[in-house]
Amino acid sequence: MAALTAAVSNRSWASIHSWVQNYKVLNGGTIYVGSFVGALNGTSTAQRGYAKAYADQNNIKYLGIAIGSPFDITTSLTIVGNTSATRIPMVTVECGPAILRSYTVTGTSAATDVFRQVYLRNDNDMNVTQVLSPRVGRVEYWHTSTTCDVLLYGALSAEVI
Repeated sequence: MAALTAAVSNRSWASIHSWVQNYKVLNGGTIYVGSFVGALNGTSTAQRGYAKAYADQNNIKYLGIAIGSPFDITTSLTIVGNTSATRIPMVTVECGPAILRSYTVTGTSAATDVFRQVYLRNDNDMNVTQVLSPRVGRVEYWHTSTTCDVLLYGALSAEVI
């Protein structure tokens, strides 16, 4: 359900340096436009190299925000993986750094949370407490309660930080 929320919510973001990349979608995986995307890089060679909905787990790389598909988008704004198809479905991802405006970040409550590191819990939710996945950004501006502007580092920066 979190992914559906991401697909229909008005995700306001400003691209700092656009870097758009297409990735093949993991077999049976569903990625919603507007959601966060990752790729596994662990020991499972069957899944390595394919994009999937982001999940808080070991061995996942942050790729960016799903912004569409070169040819496989459905009317429900989803891309469903099918690796046995003649043309494997692909997702178009904004991999560059961006600022998400007025986004909910669990664990924030005051202006003193500015510059705290941000981690993803799934393909829609952010938190300031790390569990398994690497940091993907930081709080840039605190508005009120848990609403913040978040600087996303982008795929390359999230990889080396």
